[in-house]
Amino acid sequence: MHMIFINLIPQMVDLWTECFNGMDDGVESYSMDQDLFKSLGEILENSGGTMPTSHGCRVPKLALPNRGNPTAEAWSVFGLSLSPCVLRGRSRKTKYYRHFVRLIKLVQQITSFKIHRSGITSIREGFAKWVQDYEKYCYQHNPARMQTCTVNIHYLLHVADCIEYLGPVWCYWSFPMERFCSFVGGVVKSRRFPFENIARRIRDTAQLQIIRHLYGLHDKLSFLQPDRPLDDDPEANGVEVFPGYDRAFLHRRCAKRLKLRGTPLFRKIRGYLVQSFGMSTQAAEAAIPPSVKEWRRLKISQGGDSITAKGCQKIRPDARDSTFVRYALLVDRHSHHRNVSPEFDPVSQYGRLEHIFALPLKRRPTPDNPSNKRILLLVLISEAPVLVEDTYEYKVVSYPKGGLQSGEVVDVETIQCL
Repeated sequence: MHMIFINLIPQMVDLWTECFNGMDDGVESYSMDQDLFKSLGEILENSGGTMPTSHGCRVPKLALPNRGNPTAEAWSVFGLSLSPCVLRGRSRKTKYYRHFVRLIKLVQQITSFKIHRSGITSIREGFAKWVQDYEKYCYQHNPARMQTCTVNIHYLLHVADCIEYLGPVWCYWSFPMERFCSFVGGVVKSRRFPFENIARRIRDTAQLQIIRHLYGLHDKLSFLQPDRPLDDDPEANGVEVFPGYDRAFLHRRCAKRLKLRGTPLFRKIRGYLVQSFGMSTQAAEAAIPPSVKEWRRLKISQGGDSITAKGCQKIRPDARDSTFVRYALLVDRHSHHRNVSPEFDPVSQYGRLEHIFALPLKRRPTPDNPSNKRILLLVLISEAPVLVEDTYEYKVVSYPKGGLQSGEVVDVETIQCL
């Protein structure tokens, strides 16, 4: 990780801003205006408030003299998540943006949890082509610019070999000693006897590990945030799970019920029932109760995201926003042709989660299900008018205009992630 996020990406930023050992862009024109990059730094800094914590830390203002002292995680968030959007259209020539985007795509590919052996060849060829273009744009085959060919550029040519011999890079691109130092460093309370504090911490931890192994207390004794409740545990206190919705764990039910009668939400639910279940308008109106139960947070199981509903609680101004979601709806590819049979494809949509609520529906009892009620977990999402661009071999979804539409009611299972 240090090779790319601590060295390579900062080196690219230094080259763009002509701060790499005092070098300019030579015969090329990849450099950016300092004022422009300063404005981009402010955009990056302000984006932290609208980005959930699960997506990474806040990115500081990447301006001189110290670029905000970003960590490897901050450079990772900038490179993999934010840079394809904020750098789009900023270069004087498109080829420099495409060159950087190809690097980001390769980094995303090599950091995937699963890599097929057949894909190693494309990784090797991709890095080789990227290095060749880097030498063309930055080194320019000029011995006076030899400093641009750092060892990190050379290391990229061996990443595919490491994957072929050792497996995906996430298996070994970590630093156990650094994590261990962070584990014991927090217990240093005495400036006079710091090493005694560390020794006591290591001894106590070793004793607890022996007790855990001897008596099988792996579930009871944990060294990873033991006081934090597990969101994925359906039997934990405050977690509610409904039949047919195994992926959705609901947390923190609101004290007040969500009023439906006489509200715009009532009409949206009516339209959803008519379209999804083929009900008549009168039957749909009769099936909707005056009010329903509402929850503040949705947790997607199996390591999914925790999503907060905007409508039933106040969010602090300095809090990270975890209300915007990506959800998938089935869209007819022949919707503009009336006489053609429909063919539905899942299409990603984006918006802000407003309400999470349970709608009970009455139905006829059957031998398999004698209960005459069915619970629908529905959400109200205000659609975000996003701009999707994929003209430069990299799909970028941006939210340039801001503002939200009136909203639509969908099933909670359509939500994919934050």
